[in-house]
Amino acid sequence: MLGDSILVAPIFNKEGHAEYYLPAGKWTHLLSGEVKEGGRWYEEDYDFSSLPVFVRENTLLPIGAVDTTVDYELEKDVQIQVYEVNETASCEVVTRKGETAFTVKAVREGNKLTLEASAENGGMTYLLRNIHEIADVTGGSIVKDTENGIIIVPEGCRQEIEL
Repeated sequence: MLGDSILVAPIFNKEGHAEYYLPAGKWTHLLSGEVKEGGRWYEEDYDFSSLPVFVRENTLLPIGAVDTTVDYELEKDVQIQVYEVNETASCEVVTRKGETAFTVKAVREGNKLTLEASAENGGMTYLLRNIHEIADVTGGSIVKDTENGIIIVPEGCRQEIEL
């Protein structure tokens, strides 16, 4: 486990064959978006362009905007990826110095998902992983539906999404 929300299964052979156990719950492959049920073992083959990396349900995962260096303003243009929230989830977005820039909390009640940031952050977006249809958004706008899910640009600190 990498923290309490990400599982990275090691591959110890040149063939790319992996055997790994996913703990109970729903897990989404970080790169492909495939959702798997936990509580069981899996056996799969991977190549050089993929790796068994899974994100646990009820996770908000901040993804930085820059992928060419590690020395940049982490909180600028960050994308918060929302994974299978069915209760509550939260995350902290930090600066290069490790200080908290802002926090984000998600609460799901029935078909309503509320996202709330502790401060406005221009350039921030939300990616609702594996969600491709929503009924309504208050406090934000839908940018587009990608193969990974719907991207929402917040307007203010609080968004209410009717799924």
